[in-house]
Amino acid sequence: MRLVNIACLFLPYLAAAQTAEQVQLHGTVTDARSGKVVHTTVEWRDPAGALMALAPVNTDGRYALFVPADARGTLCVLAENGYADLHVPLPDLRLDARTFGIDLVLQPR
Repeated sequence: MRLVNIACLFLPYLAAAQTAEQVQLHGTVTDARSGKVVHTTVEWRDPAGALMALAPVNTDGRYALFVPADARGTLCVLAENGYADLHVPLPDLRLDARTFGIDLVLQPR
């Protein structure tokens, strides 16, 4: 009985976490010279540089990940063989409550 009572204390917090407004960031990752797909991983890092989420690029060159609507930081592609690291600051995501497209173009070294 005690375990159930303790678990019930956390229900409001779980509900709030699940209903927080999310934005889907999506786009493509391509090579700046050839325009070809770069199979890599896109990372969202907070302003302090901590990894918050990541998404692989699929065979069509697309990625997608969900972040809170008030997210800050950068989208990054780091340590991809043959390419310079890419850091793209997140725009104000509250302007578009559902989805936001950000295409990433990697520069060959």
